Amino acid sequence: INLITNTTGSDLFVDNGDGTFTHTTVNGDVITFDANTTTLLDNGNGTYTLTNANGDTITIDVVGDVVTNIQNQGDIYDEIINLITNTTGSDKFVDNGDGTFTHTTVNGDVITFDANTTTLVDNGNGTYTLTNANGDTITIDVVGDVVTNIQNQGDIYNEIINLITNTTGSDKFVDNGDGTFTHTTVNGDVITFDANTTT
Repeated sequence: INLITNTTGSDLFVDNGDGTFTHTTVNGDVITFDANTTTLLDNGNGTYTLTNANGDTITIDVVGDVVTNIQNQGDIYDEIINLITNTTGSDKFVDNGDGTFTHTTVNGDVITFDANTTTLVDNGNGTYTLTNANGDTITIDVVGDVVTNIQNQGDIYNEIINLITNTTGSDKFVDNGDGTFTHTTVNGDVITFDANTTT
């Protein structure tokens, strides 16, 4: 350190306090260099990218890290729960178990609010419409989904075929391949019907 700061008969090395340093040689030559070799870029989405002088980068995802910590019930989650459940000298927050929450302030004011922000409407035609608090909707078409599954020979189709072709202790249903079907009951009664209903 003495050699670095000694100004009598040797080089002078000064920390400028802003990440730059000035080197003055014994001969009086002055060189200032920047030791700030890392840049920090705010990506505008809660992430930051650090780039060093070699071009190596690392991204810090502040929002993602907090969310992950909460999902994994880490330190941030624990602190939030402590704040919510702390009843000594602070507000009280209670989950009523039915989608509503009760907030009691330190002063004793009680506010109950409903977090059930989604409504479900039975449209009466096999469809249901869900609407969230923002007014966004999604329609669930139960009948259409089942029909599509059958048409695409999905799981529902396969289960129906299994029930129809099961010959152990139940009726037997045979596709004769010509548009007619033969139904044999458990009792042995045979009925053949023609599904060729269009001409």
